Amino acid sequence: MFEKVEKFLNIYTLLIINLAIIAAAELIGGGRYFHDTGLIHLIGIVFEGLVIYRIFTRYYFQDQFFKKLLKLSLISFAVLTTIHIFEYLWMMFLPLKHEIMGVGVVGLYSASLLFLVAGLEFVLRVAQQKKDINLRLPAIILLLVVIFSIIFMTGGALITEESTKTFFGAYLVLITISGIFAINTSLKIKRVLPLFKGFINYLMLGIIFIVVASLFEFSELFKFTLINEIQISYLAHFVIYFALSFMFLGFGKLFNLEGLYKDIGKEFEKGNL
Repeated sequence: MFEKVEKFLNIYTLLIINLAIIAAAELIGGGRYFHDTGLIHLIGIVFEGLVIYRIFTRYYFQDQFFKKLLKLSLISFAVLTTIHIFEYLWMMFLPLKHEIMGVGVVGLYSASLLFLVAGLEFVLRVAQQKKDINLRLPAIILLLVVIFSIIFMTGGALITEESTKTFFGAYLVLITISGIFAINTSLKIKRVLPLFKGFINYLMLGIIFIVVASLFEFSELFKFTLINEIQISYLAHFVIYFALSFMFLGFGKLFNLEGLYKDIGKEFEKGNL
């Protein structure tokens, strides 16, 4: 049954679904219902669940070419899911300031992108027949980012306004760097493995949208505009929905492993790999 649903979820139907969600969020309950009920966060969990299901059920995790990309991608989307779970709990039970919550969100966005970058790097190195990268130091950095982000998202007692601003600035720099690394690695894979073109094109769109969504968490950027806090939250989530839609479509481009390996073999014969 779910396979039929997956086939239904193409670029056109996903666009319609996203636009319908935007219209419903802005019109139902005077534009407050999705915010006040936390539905805006639950929808994000559904989108992330679709991507995780697609990765988890369709690929070979013992495959040397894909296994690390797939495992790290699952972690990446699990982190994104954690964001929306925390946001929902925050909305319902933890009335924190938007700035405090925003720091944790941006931090976990950064961690999610870094996990994805690590997976892409493994694919690139296998294709280029290079040794695996040492992930000990990056893993420590990722762990610290996740820990500090969760501390902010749970509103730890030691959080001060000054530390919030400091971490916000640091995390915005981190997610910008993470996005640049992710795009750069994606472009390298696209050059080395032209067969990944469809996957990479969708993936890069998703990465760009995640970085853009993180900017909406920095409410200081919008304090001189007429955009209120609810609309800023909506914009951030609408952008994430589009990002996840592109990711869903991107991983769908990797279904035909047998055909992919034949094409990779041809590229090796031509001396392109």
